[in-house]
Amino acid sequence: MRLRSRRSTGRNRTGLVTFWSFLSVGVVAAGLGGPASAQTAASVPATGAHEASFDVAVIRPVGDGNGRSGGNGGRWYGSRMLPSGRFEASSITLQSLIYQAYVQDFGAASRVTGEPKWADSDKFDTNATLSEGDSAGLDKLSDNARRELVRPALRKLLEERFHVKVHTETRVEPVYAIVQAKGGAKLKEVPPPAPLDPSEMDAFLHGRGSGNTRPPGSFFVTGTEWTATAVPIRNIKGQLAYFCNLTDRPIVDATGLTGVYDFKVTFATEPDAPTKEQQIEEQLGLRMESRKAPITVYVVDAAEKPTLDGTE
Repeated sequence: MRLRSRRSTGRNRTGLVTFWSFLSVGVVAAGLGGPASAQTAASVPATGAHEASFDVAVIRPVGDGNGRSGGNGGRWYGSRMLPSGRFEASSITLQSLIYQAYVQDFGAASRVTGEPKWADSDKFDTNATLSEGDSAGLDKLSDNARRELVRPALRKLLEERFHVKVHTETRVEPVYAIVQAKGGAKLKEVPPPAPLDPSEMDAFLHGRGSGNTRPPGSFFVTGTEWTATAVPIRNIKGQLAYFCNLTDRPIVDATGLTGVYDFKVTFATEPDAPTKEQQIEEQLGLRMESRKAPITVYVVDAAEKPTLDGTE
């Protein structure tokens, strides 16, 4: 089925940058940390069975600093799959969409390679709606099951609108492993939260949330703080690597920490302050070390800039 597109326009506000992961725990955008129940897993189409597809899709460009308006006047970056059958991705690069569509295990080391330079820099707002038949009963699935169900639909979208072609290879390569520092991790383990109601999420995204309430599964970054609410370690791998200036290799979680955690890092910014890597080790009890490990490499054989909607 060929996707229909709609014209779309919109303006964005500036403010606090908000980062969400596609696998954020408890956030309607993503999946719960852990396997779906047997009942839920049975609802996800098996290989060779019918695969979900989007009926309508809108893709439009996002200029530098123009992420969607978020809670408390900020901006949110990330994606979510709503129980209604609507997929929303805000200020997301093609590389990130490829990860979400193709990467099977977000906890394992993997990387995308071969993509054109713009695929890791140009950002897009993507909104798509599952066909009526595929949306039926979606509200009864867990977040994790919804994420798995939408994956083939997202692959079809990328193939049609970005002309993406991908194949996988297994390679032994250098990686950075997140490990517990001497003395152990200094994280507060919390119970896995229930999924946030879509109306509550929308209220937060559009600045109508209550006070400084943080959605479970999210983390927030300012110039002096890094705060997380109910996140698994795999959700903070990329940000941790960025703070440690170790972004040239895949990241693997070797902490052995399997729960979800709250934490807050306050960064000293004086000229003689320790590096952020050192401050994170001191405050969170986590550090990075070099290793070699087998990783799955997603090789992009082809990709093109999409035909955009709402650009007049």
